[in-house]
Amino acid sequence: MSSSQTSHDFDIVPLTWEETYPVWRDRCWPNRTSPIKPHSTMVFLGGTDSTIQRYPVCFFGTKLPDGYVVSVIGGHRTTDELYRHRSFWIDPPYRRGRLAQALLQRLEEQAKSEGCKAIWGYPRPSIIPSYTRFGLKRVSKWLPDGENGVPNCYAIKYFDDHVSTAAAALCEDQPSDAHWFSASI
Repeated sequence: MSSSQTSHDFDIVPLTWEETYPVWRDRCWPNRTSPIKPHSTMVFLGGTDSTIQRYPVCFFGTKLPDGYVVSVIGGHRTTDELYRHRSFWIDPPYRRGRLAQALLQRLEEQAKSEGCKAIWGYPRPSIIPSYTRFGLKRVSKWLPDGENGVPNCYAIKYFDDHVSTAAAALCEDQPSDAHWFSASI
């Protein structure tokens, strides 16, 4: 795979943590009080696992010619087969196009190159339309986020469509409250 991926008019390039961190800190989570780290120890459908940090983390995005970072997406494996989409940011003037889809596609390619069978995230309500267009399926109720008061949910896309549909149906059969998830979310 080349070091940059062109999708439509976007040149998606690898970013470093040093380029990603200020975007996440200042634009994505400006009021966050907990430390922002490259990895998250959150596991799919609840709980944490500190051994996740053994997996490499990747960041991709777009830059203007002067080096200004317009968009960022990051991710890493949480198991040998699951890849977490950590978070992404797109500056407002560049939204409403296909950039979100191009970033998610680039991260999916990374997940596949690492042997993963699915990509998952913990999105806010505002990003669900982009997730849905990309094929991620919401598989939990909205859960409170103690950090910023905005709810999040679990969403996943299996690279085998049949498995993805079956997993979403299975999750819909869970109890109506969120207690079956880990209380440590």
